[in-house]
Amino acid sequence: MFVDITSAANVIGILLEVIKKKLELGQSGQTVAIEPAFIGSMLWFFLLSILIRYFQTVILINRQYAYIHKVEENLCSFLGADYICREGKAYVRSYPIFSKWTKALYTVIFPIFLMLVVSVKIYKEFKILGMFYLGVNTVLFLMIIVSVVLYWIQLHHKK
Repeated sequence: MFVDITSAANVIGILLEVIKKKLELGQSGQTVAIEPAFIGSMLWFFLLSILIRYFQTVILINRQYAYIHKVEENLCSFLGADYICREGKAYVRSYPIFSKWTKALYTVIFPIFLMLVVSVKIYKEFKILGMFYLGVNTVLFLMIIVSVVLYWIQLHHKK
């Protein structure tokens, strides 16, 4: 998507050629026209699909961590001591600086950068696309923004 912002015509052209070769379109002399706007909409849909799957996975992992910590607490209180304890408590107390950096990248910087990139992309599309593809891409853009915001809320919400 970021490359698509800087040189959209090149990206769409390359994708059109790849699609034509993979689907063997135009092999027998006939001409096949695929609208570049259609490819652009497919990229929006692909990005949304990947993001939703990624966000689901991250949220599931975070839920499992919370569950594991709760099970550890319950077992330790039942046994009367810290017999069952992963490296979790020590690890959380002295969280490595690189882990802090990557957590900031994935939970703050990446979502902000993503929203910025898709916002610039949709802004550019307002100037060049017809109503149908603009409508489709705007809906996909809004779904991406809502997904990122809900992901962000889920990650940073403390119960």
